[in-house]
Amino acid sequence: MAEGLRLKLWGPSGECCELELNDRGEVIRALTDWANEIGCGPNELDYQVNDSLRIMGEGNPYAGEVD
Repeated sequence: MAEGLRLKLWGPSGECCELELNDRGEVIRALTDWANEIGCGPNELDYQVNDSLRIMGEGNPYAGEVD
């Protein structure tokens, strides 16, 4: 059985959340649900699955930069 995923989320106002998911199919649902919960659009969230690259949402002042 595949190992679960760890999803880290950051909101546009400094909110943060970490979720354990069973599979990749749950990522979009988790992004949408949490965005609705904090009152923003999913495109405004930063997120990271496991220890991969952090994906930065619209409005993040660093979204255009790459290390």
